[in-house]
Amino acid sequence: MLIFLDSNIICSNYFMKGPSFEVAQRVGTIVLGQIVVDEVCNKYKESLVEQVTKAKNAIQDLNKLLPESPVPWEETNVADKCSKYKDFLEMFIIESGMTVAEDYPEAKHEDIVRRALQRKKPFKADGSTGYRDYLVWLTCLETARSYANEEIHFITSNTRDFADTNDKEKLHPDLVSDLAEWKIPDTRFFYWNSLKSFIDKYAKPRFDIIEAREMLVA
Repeated sequence: MLIFLDSNIICSNYFMKGPSFEVAQRVGTIVLGQIVVDEVCNKYKESLVEQVTKAKNAIQDLNKLLPESPVPWEETNVADKCSKYKDFLEMFIIESGMTVAEDYPEAKHEDIVRRALQRKKPFKADGSTGYRDYLVWLTCLETARSYANEEIHFITSNTRDFADTNDKEKLHPDLVSDLAEWKIPDTRFFYWNSLKSFIDKYAKPRFDIIEAREMLVA
């Protein structure tokens, strides 16, 4: 079972800690595309800079109230933290069972532009945005095609661009058509609009079976 995560899932929990990720790792292999890694690293840097700035301003405001015993402030080396975070993601990919992140998809510019002009998802209705989302989707499709014997679980919280307008738990019809065009059976491709939904409805029952078997062996 391959679990393909969109960047928004990781950005909600940058170091992928907690029971949900633990269960996911026990029942399958978490797969990250290179575009997802790049997006997450960029968002991590933006978030880190934002929070460091907030903390520094808060300390400065606090010290105005404590002139006789100011609270010390230690500068954060953002570049170093970002480099270490990238190393963490690379090691996570290896430990998860993949050698490297799945590469950027082989897509022609004219094909991407045509998709945008046709207003097909994950592009917005005006066709102006959706480029990176489409590359994420293509990476997922190429992964599904490369690992033809594996279940693929695509998890993204971006329901606006990936989900059916009338049912947020279903993949958008434009993307369902892509699966048919790529000859990827819907019997082994699953869409989830949250990690929690995937865990509760699919992964947890399988995790419980694994745990029960291990207890019997022990």
